[in-house]
Amino acid sequence: MERSQYDNMLFQLLKTLVLIGFISLIVLLFISIYLTNKSIVPIKETFEKQKQFIADASHELKTPLAIIKTNTSLVLSHPYDTIKNQSKWINYINLQTDRMSELISEMLSLAKMDAAENKLPLSPINISKIVESMILMFDAVIYENNIELETNISKNLFINGNKESLKKLFSIIMDNAIKHTNKNGNITVSLFSDKNKVKMIIRNTGEGIEPEHLERIFERFYRVDSSRDRETGGYGLGLSIASSIVKQHKGKIYAKSNIGEFTSFIVEIPQQSSL
Repeated sequence: MERSQYDNMLFQLLKTLVLIGFISLIVLLFISIYLTNKSIVPIKETFEKQKQFIADASHELKTPLAIIKTNTSLVLSHPYDTIKNQSKWINYINLQTDRMSELISEMLSLAKMDAAENKLPLSPINISKIVESMILMFDAVIYENNIELETNISKNLFINGNKESLKKLFSIIMDNAIKHTNKNGNITVSLFSDKNKVKMIIRNTGEGIEPEHLERIFERFYRVDSSRDRETGGYGLGLSIASSIVKQHKGKIYAKSNIGEFTSFIVEIPQQSSL
């Protein structure tokens, strides 16, 4: 029997299979490279954020250390002088030590929240009572700053949360509002239920925040006005800690502002049925 036509057909089929296999390998190679790069992106972003965090932290620690060193040298340059006469330099050293301690504490708080094994223990709690008690703690500070306070707190609102963390969250936002309220200004604290969520809004009158800054104010070490925040003792970590607390409560936090009028910080956390 004549087999040449049959052999030629098999040869062509083999060539086709080899070509398809080669093309498939190339396609698989490109797909694997694409998927690998895509999976590496979050890791690279995390690594870059950690590098930036370390760089920013080093920069923030450098300033108080320089001040401490300078004032220590001034004290040592007068070894026979009295503590009373040297109190100015000693107080500067003490102040910068306190600021460094605060910065390190905030950095540790963020590091713990970042760790997956350090998730907050959550349980049903009455957030209305927490907010009411925290407002009382700020009464004296608000009065001293000649600020008018308005409250609108709905009773018996429950969430699945962590009491101490929520107190810290409120303190961060309230402290920020007090620092940036204009003279004889106004702060409004609202807490209410909205579509199966508990919504807390802390609004203060003042110069406001430019739109380009609103998206970035929750970034670590980010400051709208670095010189102003240094004067008030801020390191740009407070709102980052607040954001981390809200995320661990499966909620969201954002800000709204009108320049020259007001700034509002809004926190939304899933509501639980009352006990």
